[in-house]
Amino acid sequence: MKGIVAATLILACSASSEVLFSDNFDNTPDWTSGMRDGDDVAIPRGWNDAYDGASMYPASEGGRDSLEILAEHSDKARGNTGKSLVAYRESYTPPSGWAQFNSDGILAKHIEGKPTQLYVEFWLRFGDTFTMPGGGYSKLFRIKHSSDPANPWQNFLQGGNGPSLIWMYSNGEEYGQRNMIALRGDPVQDDEGKSYYYLNSSDIPDAHRRSHRGDFSFNFANNLKGEGVNNQDPLLVDQLNGGLILDDPDEIVTHEQVFGKRGTWNKIAFFVKMNSAPGATDGVLMQWLNDTLILNMQTIPWHRFNDEIEGMPYWNKVLFGGNDYYQTYPNEQRFEDWYAFDDVVIRSSIPTQPLAPTNFQVEALQ
Repeated sequence: MKGIVAATLILACSASSEVLFSDNFDNTPDWTSGMRDGDDVAIPRGWNDAYDGASMYPASEGGRDSLEILAEHSDKARGNTGKSLVAYRESYTPPSGWAQFNSDGILAKHIEGKPTQLYVEFWLRFGDTFTMPGGGYSKLFRIKHSSDPANPWQNFLQGGNGPSLIWMYSNGEEYGQRNMIALRGDPVQDDEGKSYYYLNSSDIPDAHRRSHRGDFSFNFANNLKGEGVNNQDPLLVDQLNGGLILDDPDEIVTHEQVFGKRGTWNKIAFFVKMNSAPGATDGVLMQWLNDTLILNMQTIPWHRFNDEIEGMPYWNKVLFGGNDYYQTYPNEQRFEDWYAFDDVVIRSSIPTQPLAPTNFQVEALQ
């Protein structure tokens, strides 16, 4: 029997936050996204799908594969021991100068049981040369519903992916470090061709930032106000200067203020909950950085159109890595840098206080 309980009861009902999957990669046999199983990318143990997209500097020419889980990368794992999932991205400007995505690697976990909510946490570290001056962005993480198991990578109106949460890295000289969130709805379009794919600020009553085609760019200063537990301002630590990021008077926050100096591991977590009915504005997205709630949206209509064939969607894919629009360095440098994931945990719900607001309703598994 399923019931609704207040988040304050999670402490007394810890079983409601069931671990659905976890991986620290230490026991995974060495693997890279360049390995093949016939014509397809080989899949590391415990995972379900892997993708290796365009690469300007492939391993066969002295570069790195898009994704790697290797014993030689122990210095890129938490505690400098064991393994982690290392993602490489490439700086490349095509002759046309177009903002194309040059490197692309994704590792995906399929979630059984048609869950209407998921909590995912992982640890993330950026490489020592990881920079993004002058704009561009890298897609780091996704949670989504995929209705096309044979082709989980095809997005937009041609694909079967939605709803989707996409988290991206973006840092520019003008606006500083950004918290980039992309929201995609479901279904992608109705029988008459009307698109429901991009979830914009006009669709979400509590969205306090305007969006562009479903993409939200939050700063880590005044945009945090009211996003913490019980609508409080989150006490997010300034990892460079000390104190709180909210106290920064310039509001142009740097990478090191948010994520610390190079070599720092940060705990990232997301919680998504499907809306209760087509068009209902009660879907949820929460985001934490080092156990501090920094984004709290509870009026998202993830599924907006009553599709009688599909019914209400559910969250069935969790994906790490993604494509990169990265044109910082001259092509002749063949520049690659990296970021790493470790200690991934996927749960059925938010695990414990103080992660959840005391007035937030979660679905308990009884």
